[in-house]
Amino acid sequence: MQEVFLTDLTKYISPESYSTQSLPYRWRAVSYRTEEREGTLLYAPAESNAPELTIRPELSGWYIVRVGLWSPSRQSPTAFLRARLTGDRAWSQLRAEPMEGREKFIDEVFWRCAEFTSETEIRLAMSGYYVQCQATIAWLRFIPMDEAQIAQAKADRDDNGANLRLLGTHDMHFLFCSKDPTVAENVYEEMEVYRDSDFEVLHHEFLTGGPDLEDELSELNWEFGRIGDVFHRIGDYYYRVSMEKLRAENARLQLYKDLVDYAHSMGRRMYMSFRAQAFSVDAPYDDVFGTKFYDRNPQWRCVAQDGSQISRMSYAYEGVQDRLIRNYLYMLQTGCDGVSVLFNRCFPFVMYEQPAAERFTAKYGVPAHEVAFDDPRWCELRAEIMTEYLRKLRAALDKAAEEMGRERIALSIHMFLTKDANFLYGLDGHTLATEGIVDDIVAHPITDNLQGQYLRNGEFTDEDLQYYADMVKGTNVRLYCDLMPRSMPVEEYRSKAARAYAHGFYGLAFWDSYSRHWRRSEWACVSRLGHRDELKEEFPEWRAGRKERIVELSGHNIMAWAPYWAL
Repeated sequence: MQEVFLTDLTKYISPESYSTQSLPYRWRAVSYRTEEREGTLLYAPAESNAPELTIRPELSGWYIVRVGLWSPSRQSPTAFLRARLTGDRAWSQLRAEPMEGREKFIDEVFWRCAEFTSETEIRLAMSGYYVQCQATIAWLRFIPMDEAQIAQAKADRDDNGANLRLLGTHDMHFLFCSKDPTVAENVYEEMEVYRDSDFEVLHHEFLTGGPDLEDELSELNWEFGRIGDVFHRIGDYYYRVSMEKLRAENARLQLYKDLVDYAHSMGRRMYMSFRAQAFSVDAPYDDVFGTKFYDRNPQWRCVAQDGSQISRMSYAYEGVQDRLIRNYLYMLQTGCDGVSVLFNRCFPFVMYEQPAAERFTAKYGVPAHEVAFDDPRWCELRAEIMTEYLRKLRAALDKAAEEMGRERIALSIHMFLTKDANFLYGLDGHTLATEGIVDDIVAHPITDNLQGQYLRNGEFTDEDLQYYADMVKGTNVRLYCDLMPRSMPVEEYRSKAARAYAHGFYGLAFWDSYSRHWRRSEWACVSRLGHRDELKEEFPEWRAGRKERIVELSGHNIMAWAPYWAL
């Protein structure tokens, strides 16, 4: 078999689907020449509603499929393309790299390995967003696979063992603020990307609350635009639109059931997650980004050393603990495999509230408000309170599992970068692991030392990694290292992964994994980081991204001083 390079896609699509000008309901055909080839790319302006395209390459056998993408703008969002093959249950999402510097490039990225027949079709479409993004595709490239590559691809699809070591998180806010969640394909495309990957468990944040608008569980819902229909971000408006659509169809819980079922159909596990302080924020966003639970219960808020309230709820109060536990138990109706407590976003959890202060004074014999927040005695007391809360949550999950006749329900927590940060906020991972309270611990690189590092991502040192390894030693707790930032060169991903595995981590985690698979040049690496043996080898060229510099567009020389600058 020979390599096939389709550089002029207008030869494979209906003439009615494109034009040489930018028109509604049409793709625009734009001639191009790079330093290596020439052809005709397809471009759809934002909100143009260009039609779905179908291309039949008439191939037979196994091929590596690579796609040429082009971003015509430095603006965000960049060009976004949906693609799928015959038989796919959902779309793949491909996003072009943003244009940087003076020169323009076509980015060729790895999409997938696939077996083709003469009837196999490729479908291409614009995004399914509320606000439709521009879309482009320059070419399709098909590289024949050898016997070893075919065997590896088949083995990867059947893999349910040692290589499935990756954990992904999805805040779900992105889904609700960008596209209609009542449209199945919008939901399924968030899942399908993990099918041929090393991801084994997915954490999706549970944002829709209980079945009724006024029930106590719905008190934990974010309420964007609750005062005067004002929204600080356009996405927050569409978030409310999504919630209204789900409520109208009584589909809020069903959405999560569908996600869990989809994960199970791929042999993956899914946890429902919740941010530990997802109750309110500071002004000016407090009047549009908040919860009824926070509004109705000022008596349970965190209290600073001087006695003033801050916009947090305190875990020192049983009322807060019990409400959250009921929320986690409600999540089990989705059929999820576990629940996840995201401590890494928004803290503290206990300050100088009356129950904590009285307990401190009784234990240490000094007035609690005279002792600094970072005093070791306060840190130890906070750890006692937070550990007691998680024990209660563990007991509630065990009781629910028994009543439901199901296996143990997993409990996962996200912790902080350093030993000191975890101690400061009361997260005693060693006790949680040795007592069997938690099943998974995610080491997340966020830190806070009260000296200007609040919510700042850092880098794990060998000391940090060993601290976590010692934390779970001799237990069955799965330990994950969260790799940040969200975008990194391939070699940085691989080196960080190798370090974590060398320190004994079970697997790797990826905060906001939904935002990583768009960058296919990186995702080709990220999706296989469970293959620990491959980290010792060079990254294969057929998976790596590459660029071709554009020298001519639509018959015009593309120079460093592009006319685009006139805009």
